[in-house]
Amino acid sequence: MRKTVFLMIFTALLLSAAFTARADVIIPQPADEYINDFAGVLTATDKSSISSMLRQASLKTGASIEVVTVNSVADYAPGEDPENFALTLFKAWKLEEKTGKAILIFVSIKDRQVSMELGSAKQGFYDNLMRKVVKARMVPNFKEGDYGRGIYEGVRTLSQILTKQTDIMDIAARYLPIGGAFAFLLLVILILVLLPKKGNKPGQDKTAEKAAKKQPQKKETQDIFGGGAAGSW
Repeated sequence: MRKTVFLMIFTALLLSAAFTARADVIIPQPADEYINDFAGVLTATDKSSISSMLRQASLKTGASIEVVTVNSVADYAPGEDPENFALTLFKAWKLEEKTGKAILIFVSIKDRQVSMELGSAKQGFYDNLMRKVVKARMVPNFKEGDYGRGIYEGVRTLSQILTKQTDIMDIAARYLPIGGAFAFLLLVILILVLLPKKGNKPGQDKTAEKAAKKQPQKKETQDIFGGGAAGSW
């Protein structure tokens, strides 16, 4: 009997602690459609130029893109990991529901961490590129304490990728460590896809061919918009 009472009390205490911890989480409310600089690290010029790029990228791609800075995640969710809090913010603000395709660029100054959240889809082509953008364009500037420049460069490169203003080969060479091999593989795939298909080859099973056509086509990795990226300095 005592053991049962003890277990009931212990369970109640755990539940109470869980609810208390959850109540400590503060979700800031967005004040702007593109930039919410809660850390106050961006100048008026930074905000103007970055907002302009985000607006243009959004209009061209249909993606909802937002930048958020905070002094520390501990100010909103004590003990929470910055990347997890970025995902919590992404969901709480319902960014993905606006257009079905969203990106949150989250920078925590005192935690020295930047995260990019690309939505709930599986990791794909964009996910890999975002890691390169964070590492090559944002983190080096953050190390110098130039947060405005780091965010600007990250958004500028991100906008180029999303709007496809730069050549795909140039992107691959600049952001993928196997740019040459990737370009060659892409060329081979294009040649194979464009080759005319004339009839069936000798010995080809027509029944198997028909069955294959009925199978649902899997979405190409390049089309998957989701995942995320993170970096620290």
